[in-house]
Amino acid sequence: MDYKLAIFDIDGTITEIKPEIKEKNPKAHTPNTLGEQQPKENVIALLEELQANEVGIALATNRGGVAWGYNTLEEAYEMAEEAAVLCGVEGSAVYVCPYHAKAKGFFKADPRYAMDSDCRKPNPGMLIKAMEDAGVGPEETIFVGDMETDMRAAENAGVLFYWAKDYFGWE
Repeated sequence: MDYKLAIFDIDGTITEIKPEIKEKNPKAHTPNTLGEQQPKENVIALLEELQANEVGIALATNRGGVAWGYNTLEEAYEMAEEAAVLCGVEGSAVYVCPYHAKAKGFFKADPRYAMDSDCRKPNPGMLIKAMEDAGVGPEETIFVGDMETDMRAAENAGVLFYWAKDYFGWE
């Protein structure tokens, strides 16, 4: 492996909503409480392989639900940490962006987070912070995600991007 740090988006990349939760709420795209997510296919084995090859792992996720008032920042971190545990990378660096500019004016919005931020993907802030914390540069880093905002964040950070479906070998 030619890289020293692999950063992963969480929702839709390394985890998915459990089928029984999705059945109750078909429009759900991200978990809203602990216990609603599970690892996606092939994720645990590939993350184990990275760890065996001494590649650093970090997780970076937008959690705009904090700005919209659906979760607290603490709950957002708990869900991200739960994903790390479920996927076998407990103790990896976790970066959560609670900001969302469109939450302004929403009756439940938290004004502390209802704004734009350089950490919200497609901005590169979380990826840059992960590289700084790991002591690596963009040429030593990859980012794996499932959304166009993930791809653009990787481009903005100057790191190589992989679509989750290709990286994990999903059909």
